[in-house]
Amino acid sequence: MKTYTFTLNMPYAECQDLYAEQIRFVIVRAHTGEKLQLPKENLKRFLLPNGLVGHFELKVNAQNKIISLQKLHIL
Repeated sequence: MKTYTFTLNMPYAECQDLYAEQIRFVIVRAHTGEKLQLPKENLKRFLLPNGLVGHFELKVNAQNKIISLQKLHIL
């Protein structure tokens, strides 16, 4: 299992593209510098009126299939 952390700061206006049928993935950059391609469906549950904002942790298996994606609550 591999764990990645990343930060998102997408205003709500930019997030409306998540509902476009032709967009299937969102590409983010992990804190390690690696690019991650996430299915948009995995991020929609974190969408708030201010957009997609926060620090996230992604866990994947050896085949890079998502095990979990959670928003981190950093003080």
